[in-house]
Amino acid sequence: MTDLPLRALGVLPLLFFISMALFHVKKGRWGDAFWMCHASNLLLAVGLFFEKPTMVAMALPWLLFGIPLWLGEAVRIRRIIPLSVVTHWGGALVAFYAAHRWGAGSDWWWKSLIFALAVQGITRWATPAVWNINAAHGVYDVAKGVFKSFLSFWIFCIGLTAILLWATEKVLTLFFPAGG
Repeated sequence: MTDLPLRALGVLPLLFFISMALFHVKKGRWGDAFWMCHASNLLLAVGLFFEKPTMVAMALPWLLFGIPLWLGEAVRIRRIIPLSVVTHWGGALVAFYAAHRWGAGSDWWWKSLIFALAVQGITRWATPAVWNINAAHGVYDVAKGVFKSFLSFWIFCIGLTAILLWATEKVLTLFFPAGG
């Protein structure tokens, strides 16, 4: 395939990830670099560098899902970090451009789910429970009245995520057929 300009574009999501990681380390919340939207920028960069359209497609939904969640959190805490605007919107735009050029492919939704489970597992192992990044440690406050246990919350979230990823794959393959 050798698409050097698109491969070179992989530098952007890599810089997005590194810059957010350094920002969070400086703020004393290094674990925030593990949020799915940030990890997806890293996955996107690898997919672009190695010309792996499937990896690009796996990253795209997480970058999209992350935008409204991030905006909701920004409204809740009444603060927007300018760098975060660049990483969320920039990552999504780079992923959309790559999907436009290479196509979104198919049969990747379950790989994206496994990626998310791996990131969540790493997050659970590596970060303090009080941070609860990627819902790796407990039920989010907003859902505590609905779910009585972390297991029921986790199963619901994984099931809903699987459905959303499957549906997102179907939509993306309509707009971005394989082969660009």
